[in-house]
Amino acid sequence: MRRNALGATTLLVEREAELPEEGTTEGVVVPAATESQAAFELYEDTAGEYRWRLRHDNGKIIAGCGEGYASHLGAASAIDHFREYVGPAEYLQPDPTAIEVYDDEEGQWRWRLVHRNGNVLSGSGEGYTKRASARRAIDRLRETIGDAEIEVYEDEAGGFRWRLAGGDSLVKADSGSYESRTGAENAVGRVREFMPDADLVDIGQAAFEVYEDEGGEYRWRLRHRNGNILADGRRGYTDRSGAWRGIESVKRNAPRASIDK
Repeated sequence: MRRNALGATTLLVEREAELPEEGTTEGVVVPAATESQAAFELYEDTAGEYRWRLRHDNGKIIAGCGEGYASHLGAASAIDHFREYVGPAEYLQPDPTAIEVYDDEEGQWRWRLVHRNGNVLSGSGEGYTKRASARRAIDRLRETIGDAEIEVYEDEAGGFRWRLAGGDSLVKADSGSYESRTGAENAVGRVREFMPDADLVDIGQAAFEVYEDEGGEYRWRLRHRNGNILADGRRGYTDRSGAWRGIESVKRNAPRASIDK
């Protein structure tokens, strides 16, 4: 409850019988906002791109943007989006994998299979008009992925991908690009192994992911439903619980943090 309530507005009501009519605030006391213990810093990196980072009063950087921006205004706009999403963002905990169901920018429902190391192992090759349709597609794949005929092919850029086509010629599942055919074939094996038992998670606008990096440390990142990384932590943790505590600190401090330009 404490994790998921971070960033939520609190309303104090004296008696339930005196709740105001919907759409009004009569009789409701909104407490003063908790002061943030962090501030956003906007800066230009060595490549001439603009970025932001969230620095705690103790001097530690607790979050940073996932990409650079061509203008100062672009980075400032990214802060606004981060503030909007960070409070209500859900938690994705792959163990070892999880399936996200989300709606894309065109309003279609899609899914992706995410490993706990942060890699996206597979995605839906098509969008669905209803969430229930995406869920049914996942259920069918869970049952058939072990024996399904999966094609590994070379793409136009010289990388290797795989795809699973249905009888109606639509792509039911596909992958990102791999440097070698062997890499793509190994990915097919991982999907066959993990897909049937992966946890299923419905996400809204964004979700926090905690993953183990190549050095064996745990890190977090905030992924938008369109797949873009909105922000990530700037330090690794020796255990997974440390990364979750880092997320909670960002949830508490980011929504009301000031911007140092």
